[in-house]
Amino acid sequence: MSQGLILETVGVEIEGGNLTRNQVFNGLIQKYGENYTMSNLNVSRDASVESRAVFVGRNGNNSQAILQHSDAGRNLRNGNSETLGFEIISQPLQINEMEEMLWKVLNFLSANGEIESPRAAFHIHVGFPYGLSAIKNALRCAKIFDPVLFRIAGFGKEYRGKINNSIYALPVENGPCVTNGQYWYKLLNINDALKVRTLSDFWKFYGISSNSSKPEVSRYSPGRYFATNLFSLLLRPTIEFRHFNSTLNPRYAIASVKLAQGIAEIAMKANRKLVSTYFTELSPFREYSIDRYFLLLSQLQSLQNKIGCDFPLTNDTLDTLYELLQVTPYHDIRRNNVATHLREYSFSRECARVLQRVDTPENSEFIDIHNIRDYRMVEGV
Repeated sequence: MSQGLILETVGVEIEGGNLTRNQVFNGLIQKYGENYTMSNLNVSRDASVESRAVFVGRNGNNSQAILQHSDAGRNLRNGNSETLGFEIISQPLQINEMEEMLWKVLNFLSANGEIESPRAAFHIHVGFPYGLSAIKNALRCAKIFDPVLFRIAGFGKEYRGKINNSIYALPVENGPCVTNGQYWYKLLNINDALKVRTLSDFWKFYGISSNSSKPEVSRYSPGRYFATNLFSLLLRPTIEFRHFNSTLNPRYAIASVKLAQGIAEIAMKANRKLVSTYFTELSPFREYSIDRYFLLLSQLQSLQNKIGCDFPLTNDTLDTLYELLQVTPYHDIRRNNVATHLREYSFSRECARVLQRVDTPENSEFIDIHNIRDYRMVEGV
């Protein structure tokens, strides 16, 4: 596959917790037709957004009311129950097809009672080649753009990572901590990872020990939970951007997809020197003026035009991103040692040799998104 064909395709994962999978799937087919729905997306399950719900009656407008399971809900054992929660996974689409799909799907979800929940996320996949130089450049770009991606990740609301130390989407400068049973280590020392000469040595910084240039891995590995997820390349030919809250705003979703695609194209096409010297350096661990973040986005557009990128940010996209900077509250991402939420994973001595040893990391304030319970009354489902 050529580089152009790789970059042309993007995908998204849209999580939601207020509708059932059948409601979403059947509703999309009813509204947009079976051919369109089946050709462009799949409605799947994701335990992180699922919860049981019990039908408890109808409100004054005669629309259905649902009480999600709480202590009160468990007393209603005779009620008809449903599992709320879904994940929409798109097919790899060209950007114009992705725009059309996001307008249709997000407007459908909004019209049918879905909400923007801190339990749910919006993930973006961008096609990317598998090779050491490209992956190292992607890591450089991850460090450069993490600050602005985290700054807009709330999509106008409080950032979902606040409730769990961002353990599902960490900056590349502050990886999860893992243990070999005796000591604790922090994944990914960027400066050392950028010096390696083989892919097998690169992946050791993600806690993966193998002599293969493309090792076989489990989907559930601590190295997957960086916000800019390069580990994804071991599973499929994409970089995943995991920074974002769920959103029902198509403009915000589309702007973030175009930004992710633009970052991936720079990582693929710009040389190492340009990537290392062209951009204003910011930190994800402190707040800057909105203009400082916007300068970084403008520099991205400038470099895209300078080297002739196929997917440069338009001024309309920049305007939407500037709006996001204005309406999204800043979240203080702490630079601290946090243990991975995974309890079963393999970690070898070979990996321990290249990683930074740390004191016992904290689990305080950790809330597993998979186990959050929402006790609201949800009407109209």
